[in-house]
Amino acid sequence: MEEKTFYVKASVASAVGTGITLSDINPMARVDRWSRHSADRRDYPIQVCESKKLADVTHDRFAYLDEATIGVLEADDFTCFTLENPWLENQVNISCIPEGEYKCDPFDGNKYKGVIEITDVVDRTAILFHAGNYPRETQGCILVGSGYDLSAPSVSYSKNTLAELIEKLGREFELDIRSSRAVLD
Repeated sequence: MEEKTFYVKASVASAVGTGITLSDINPMARVDRWSRHSADRRDYPIQVCESKKLADVTHDRFAYLDEATIGVLEADDFTCFTLENPWLENQVNISCIPEGEYKCDPFDGNKYKGVIEITDVVDRTAILFHAGNYPRETQGCILVGSGYDLSAPSVSYSKNTLAELIEKLGREFELDIRSSRAVLD
């Protein structure tokens, strides 16, 4: 994102403690750093990064198997396949998460760094997009790959696909999880 410096008049900037925010001035900007008041200019320089619109990402689950759930993730010019646990009523560590709309944010933990967390999942925490190929490599998270296999549930080229997902969509986006409810034996 391109950094720009904007100058906000003292009368506006002095109202910061009263509930006026930078969003009131420029709704597409976020504050990265406030600098000190410049007495000679009588205004406040603010360093900001202009925010881009968050990508709208659709995750369509199309195969519900005993061992896993397979789906497709799509946004703009990016498509990949997903592998999750089977649907087991949202049980922690063994079920995929419920269908719905979620916000995804950057995540850096001890085990997984530079990945994406799906936030505000009911009764669940630490639901991530991370690399992995087989159901045994997820505990409720979503694995991504460039291909899939229904006979031995898996996704392929997961590390490369995750890197491409992050490169094209970033680590912050809106996610809509849907289902076509095809149950395969």
